[in-house]
Amino acid sequence: MGCRSACRLSATPFGMYLQLSNYFRLYLQATAEVANNPEAAERAEPILRRAACILYEGMQDTEPLTPAEQLTVLHWLTGLFTMMAREHSHLYQGAGDADTAAATDMREAMLAQIRALTGGDITKEQAKYR
Repeated sequence: MGCRSACRLSATPFGMYLQLSNYFRLYLQATAEVANNPEAAERAEPILRRAACILYEGMQDTEPLTPAEQLTVLHWLTGLFTMMAREHSHLYQGAGDADTAAATDMREAMLAQIRALTGGDITKEQAKYR
């Protein structure tokens, strides 16, 4: 990889967190499908590569990741989500059966996280992306 990290784990901007969260969900979906569809494994590496491009400055989307680099990206993401869950536990609480359908839609899940952070105040949304 040979690239420098774009940020420190504890200083990850919320906008970056949202992007990485979406890529991680896509990666988990692709790997969950591998048992039924072996071709799904081919989709997993490019998803991690896109996440790596966000995490590491100078990383090109055309550079394939080695297995060690894939593991590094997964560890970074796991650490980020663990930290966010500790600091913002309200982001990871289910809203009940009414939001089950919305939880499967990544855009709706992301918007729900933003609403949870801002208490529904749209005037605070832009500050949360930084």
